[in-house]
Amino acid sequence: LFPYTTLFRSDGDRSDCGLISYELMTLATQVLGDQETARTWFHAPAIGLSGAKPVDVLKNEQGNARVLELLQRMQYGVYC
Repeated sequence: LFPYTTLFRSDGDRSDCGLISYELMTLATQVLGDQETARTWFHAPAIGLSGAKPVDVLKNEQGNARVLELLQRMQYGVYC
């Protein structure tokens, strides 16, 4: 398996494409129920990221850690 998945906007525009780890996509799919919902979530503003889109936060290791922490909090029902 490849360790990263490429995400694109729903309209096919690749200008804001980002790479997420297989681990993050797997966790997002588990938390949100299915892969399509997870992909959509990565492109939607997230309250737990101060309104930033997860795909925009995934620019470095610190951003990856923030998104992972948010997904883990969501998994256990802790949003704040």
